[in-house]
Amino acid sequence: MESSDRPTISPLRLAGYAFASTSSFVLCRSVADAVVLTRLGTDALPLMLILGAVVVGCVSAIWARQTRQYSVSLVVLITQVSASVCTALLLTAIQIWPQSMLVICGLYLLAEIRGCLGTIIIAILLNEGTKRNSDKGRFAFANTGAPLAGIVTGLFITAEATQLHSTNLLAISCLVDIAGWLAVSRWGFWAELWSGPNRVKAQASPTFLTSASEKQNANQPPTRFANALLMLVVCKVTVLGIVSFEWKVYAHEAFPESEEELTAYFGSFYAITDGLTLAIQLLVTRFFLKRKGVVISLLLLPVYLAALGIASLFFDDVAVLFWLLTFARGSLVLRRGLDDVVLQVLYGWLPVRSRRQTVSRILGVAKPIAEAGVAAGILILTAFMSPSRLAWVWLPVLLFWLYSLVRLVRSWKRLEHERH
Repeated sequence: MESSDRPTISPLRLAGYAFASTSSFVLCRSVADAVVLTRLGTDALPLMLILGAVVVGCVSAIWARQTRQYSVSLVVLITQVSASVCTALLLTAIQIWPQSMLVICGLYLLAEIRGCLGTIIIAILLNEGTKRNSDKGRFAFANTGAPLAGIVTGLFITAEATQLHSTNLLAISCLVDIAGWLAVSRWGFWAELWSGPNRVKAQASPTFLTSASEKQNANQPPTRFANALLMLVVCKVTVLGIVSFEWKVYAHEAFPESEEELTAYFGSFYAITDGLTLAIQLLVTRFFLKRKGVVISLLLLPVYLAALGIASLFFDDVAVLFWLLTFARGSLVLRRGLDDVVLQVLYGWLPVRSRRQTVSRILGVAKPIAEAGVAAGILILTAFMSPSRLAWVWLPVLLFWLYSLVRLVRSWKRLEHERH
């Protein structure tokens, strides 16, 4: 099948799926973090991170295998329904056994799985469900659904968390899951329901290929380029994972008693960061992609984090560190608004046959393994180091991040030269 004949999905539908997926994730993530911190305490976070990384890695590997055997539409449907059913079961269980370690762990793991699979699904749909000659701006437009969901859901959590019991917010995410699948269900669903990966195998060469000789080599994945992508993602996950841990510790210090207030804080945080993310995607992202290029776009996030990390080394006051780490965690704005969008564009340079596997390998295997390593490191380091001193650990990792960025840009330029 020619690339132009493939089932496609409009950027509006992609934005709709991203909106629903992110809404259900923000609801589950906010509640899970608040429940873990208030009922189990910050000491449980490293163990939760390790458990989450292991479980997410296994689930992602299974999910990737299923996408090779069945159609993406069918796997997305099963994923959304399963997430909705699991959320409903946990909602019931946590009301019956509010202090159960097993139930609380289940809720935290569900939030982790939602975040990982949601990211993978959006990346795959964006690269496989769009037309070959689409403008790069589709990546920015389709991704606006996620920050818009963060704004709406975050404001709703902020307004209602102190009125409703926080766990009741989980009931809403059950319904949003189904709406997410409906947003993309018409993307060749009935046509490819039983054909599975055969449709993918019949597709033409990857996006951006121009010559006949290049098309003949479309099935040979650019290994150096794919490895550079993997290395950059691992470095980014390592730094952001440590920053996220520090942020949650000091958020608990700021709201030590009230689960509802902590949930409302998380909701406000996500609303603000996603609002800024949406503004960047609408006003800045396309400009950077067209005028500034890949290098500057990928350089902003590590430089921003380096500035805040260095600043945190000079303060011991809890209130100051809380705000510094809030702004550091606010790097989600640059990550989602620019960095992740550029990476999605770069995934488009991979051959069609290996693109889905590469995305799953990076986001579904390497990312959870890196998160497990981060969690294990945090568990060891926090035994003799204050969370505020962890900047001494992740700041050196930024150097490897920058090195992997250089490697990625060089391999991408080489690939671009070969294909043009």
